[in-house]
Amino acid sequence: MLDKFWESLGEDLAKRWAEHLFGPAGLFWLGGAVLALERGLAQQGWTAFLNLSAWLQGALALAAIAGVIGSALLMRLGVFPLLRALEGYWGRQLRLWVTRPLARRWHQRYERARALQKKKTGEALSEAEQLELTELETWLHQYPRRRGDLMPTRLGNLLRARELAPRDKYGLDAVVCWARLWGLLPSDLREDLILARTALNRRVEAFGWGGLFWLWGAISPWAIPVAVVWMMVAYHQAVLAAAPYGDLIETAFDLYRFRLYDALGWRRPPDSAAERAYGEALSEFLWRGTVKEPVPYPPERPQEG
Repeated sequence: MLDKFWESLGEDLAKRWAEHLFGPAGLFWLGGAVLALERGLAQQGWTAFLNLSAWLQGALALAAIAGVIGSALLMRLGVFPLLRALEGYWGRQLRLWVTRPLARRWHQRYERARALQKKKTGEALSEAEQLELTELETWLHQYPRRRGDLMPTRLGNLLRARELAPRDKYGLDAVVCWARLWGLLPSDLREDLILARTALNRRVEAFGWGGLFWLWGAISPWAIPVAVVWMMVAYHQAVLAAAPYGDLIETAFDLYRFRLYDALGWRRPPDSAAERAYGEALSEFLWRGTVKEPVPYPPERPQEG
């Protein structure tokens, strides 16, 4: 039993070491070392390292590995604030100023999509109009439904749109309700959400290391274009990873929101027309603990057996 435990622990540690050493952190430090060697700045240090005994070389190598792993762990601590920055949470006034051109484009596309939808109800659209409507709806699906909720970045708009979807459809505030709903989700959906969020976090980490790669510009000017390309690729990958993560959050509310009502002892909405009012009241209660009128709880079910 203990042998299997230590074996699995060793495999897990080896996997984590390899993940850090051959991931963005390892590439960052390896890139800096290559640039330093290319400029001749580390030649003397490398020669001195080769002249050391095998024991000292091994100790320094382990120290370097520990440094890479330690820096990777430090970067993970900054993933959340970095993600918020990439989403565009830069302060309300700055956000409104930056999103002003996007808001105009969003308004134009929204009005055009609404006009095509209205035309569709009365007559058949042409093939070109149907294609245009599909493209507009696909684009608008990645942005919030109200201009005031727009974010400065594509990543921020994508996540914001999925975060606000439960409020728009069901009156449920995703930020308020998520922690309560999480414990009611089936294990397979929770695992999918964890994997999707982990993938998003890894892309954000990669973006952070790309930003730090600018520091090697003090050694070689080649570091700057490498950093720019690195950050562009990492950001694009973060956007791709955010799409399934946001869809899974919306799916959790679509399929399992009534579990939240049942767990809290609240009566389910009687129909779709009343659901938003019920969801807003539930969100208000969870956030502030207040209700406009007393909520009747269902009678306790007798225990079987």
